[in-house]
Amino acid sequence: DIEILAQKVVYSSHGDRELDVRLYADAAAELCLEAMMMSVADPSVMSEAQTPKSVSVSDIVETTEDVIFDRSSHLRSDASVMKDYYQRKDAQHVIIRGTDEVLFASSTKLALPTLQSLQEDAALIALMQQTAGTNNSDEVLEKRTFLGRLGTSQTPVFALFLPENAAIDSSS
Repeated sequence: DIEILAQKVVYSSHGDRELDVRLYADAAAELCLEAMMMSVADPSVMSEAQTPKSVSVSDIVETTEDVIFDRSSHLRSDASVMKDYYQRKDAQHVIIRGTDEVLFASSTKLALPTLQSLQEDAALIALMQQTAGTNNSDEVLEKRTFLGRLGTSQTPVFALFLPENAAIDSSS
C-alpha cells in the first residue's frame, strides 16, 4: 500500500524558471528528508495495528552502502551527464502527486521505483499513460526532474510528477 506521509505547498514569488526549478528541487529534497526522519506517531498516518516508533535512515533505504544524498546541482547543466542519468535503468524516482504529496510504499519506506520498473511494470505504465492522457508513458518520463545522486554508487534520483487526480493503485 502507498500512503501519503507528508505534504508541502511551495509558492514562487517570481517567474524565473531556473530559480523555480531549484526552489522546487530544494523543497522536494527537504520534504523527503522530513518525511524520512519524522516520527510515525502522527495518528493520521497510522493504522490501528501500528505502534508509534522513530524512523531511521536504515528503515527507508537499504544501508548496504553509505547513505549520502548529493544534490549534484553542478551537473544539471551538463547535457551528456544528464542524458546518461535519464537513461540509467537503476535511476530511482520519488513520486509526487499534485504539488504536495510524496508517495510512500509503506509507513516508513519511500516508493522509489527504478526506471526499469517504470518501463516494465504494467500498473506503473498504466498510471503514466493515464497521466499523459495517451498510450505513451514516455511523456511522463521526459518531464522528470533530477534531484541528485544517492550513495556511493551515485544512483540518480528523480522526481516523477503526477497530477493531483492520478489514481494510485495501492497494490503497485
